[in-house]
Amino acid sequence: MSQPDSNADGSRNLLRSILRFGRYLPLLILLGLGVHFFLPIIASLENSARVLRSMAFGFVALAFLVEAISYFGGGYMLTAFVALGKQNLSLGRSVMIWMAAYSVGLVAGGLASSGAATYRWLNQHGSRREWAALAGILPSTFNTVVLAGIAIFGLIQLFILEHLTQLQLIGFWISMLPTLALVIVLLLGSTYRPKVEKFVEWVGSTWARLWKRPFDPSHIRKSLADFYFAWELMRGGKWKRPLLGAAINCVFDMAALYFVFLAAGHSVGLAVLLTGYGLPLLFGRAAFILPGGVGIVESSMAAIYTSLGVPGALSVVVVLAYRLISFWLPALLGLVAVIVLQGSRRPIIDNGNVNEKD
Repeated sequence: MSQPDSNADGSRNLLRSILRFGRYLPLLILLGLGVHFFLPIIASLENSARVLRSMAFGFVALAFLVEAISYFGGGYMLTAFVALGKQNLSLGRSVMIWMAAYSVGLVAGGLASSGAATYRWLNQHGSRREWAALAGILPSTFNTVVLAGIAIFGLIQLFILEHLTQLQLIGFWISMLPTLALVIVLLLGSTYRPKVEKFVEWVGSTWARLWKRPFDPSHIRKSLADFYFAWELMRGGKWKRPLLGAAINCVFDMAALYFVFLAAGHSVGLAVLLTGYGLPLLFGRAAFILPGGVGIVESSMAAIYTSLGVPGALSVVVVLAYRLISFWLPALLGLVAVIVLQGSRRPIIDNGNVNEKD
């Protein structure tokens, strides 16, 4: 082989190595953030058992109740998206799809797999392709928007209290990158649609070539066309119902955390509750390799609440109990929903009608 060819191969290998490292850089930063937050409160774990034994289980029951309502908010969001195409989907069925897709995302690929599972089940059960695509992509975006609003409030509070760190700011912007990219595609697509399509195709083909995977540009063109078509129909205030569903999902999930605080015998103000809630959950969304942001959410949430004056041992117990209620148990129920949906092949969505024959 000639010297120029050898240099070219070396350059390509170096580029691949850099891109592989860049792929995991956000995760490494977020893991460092979690370790940075968690180390100062490890000593307080010795007192956690004592706090746990003193919990008022009536408040724990309320936490379970409001957490269930939060999942109905997610289901309502799916129902609202399907309704934009003048189709009906029962709230119970949409909640089942929401929970099942959530569980799929935990075990394989995060939000991307969750959205793909939502699209597959909706399309399989009768929803038209463009509306199934919309319901697969936008719910996580709407949830992220709501969480971002809460997280920004938290960042401002931490800044005022002089507890804000550079790692927290870096984690916030990493968490927002997918949503910002989607917004840019939407804004530019309204004026420069062909150029946006070519750019997305180039990104997809480059990524596939680097990882030696097959690439079909027609799939990207079809997906973008469906997405832009559905997005255009959301104008004129039709986004309000899906956003309401996202707000219900987040607000009642946060209420579950509040009731766990009360169960532990510690009342927190609204400002403190908001400050410690949004930012850690955004960190968890960014760490897509870790299922549900396990470790990062717990450590960063407990550390933020500790920095805001909540006793360290109590913060750890409250956060772990909250994650059991909001994360682990719904994930197990979602696996049951996966089995049910996989076994159901009959259409349940029709133009203006719902067929509940299973």
